[in-house]
Amino acid sequence: ALVGDDARALKMLKYCFEGTPAPWLDTTKANAKSCPDLNALAKTDGFVKVCATQSKVKMGCGGCSTKAGCGGCSKKTGTTCKDKDKKATCQHGKH
Repeated sequence: ALVGDDARALKMLKYCFEGTPAPWLDTTKANAKSCPDLNALAKTDGFVKVCATQSKVKMGCGGCSTKAGCGGCSKKTGTTCKDKDKKATCQHGKH
């Protein structure tokens, strides 16, 4: 953004938001909004649109991509995954 390539800056910011786990996305967006390097960009419609970007990071056993994370997962019972025998990669309770 500082070198004047707003389109590229917005594209990179969108990728950053998509790669941020949902529980941390609001904080990441707030940091971007308050960053002095993005000050001029933050006043544009493109920035507002990019700030609507949702996380694409799958959490837990691969099915949790909401802000609630594993806490709201229908596959979770206690600290284990109901599908743990089916999914060797289940990560419930490990993050």
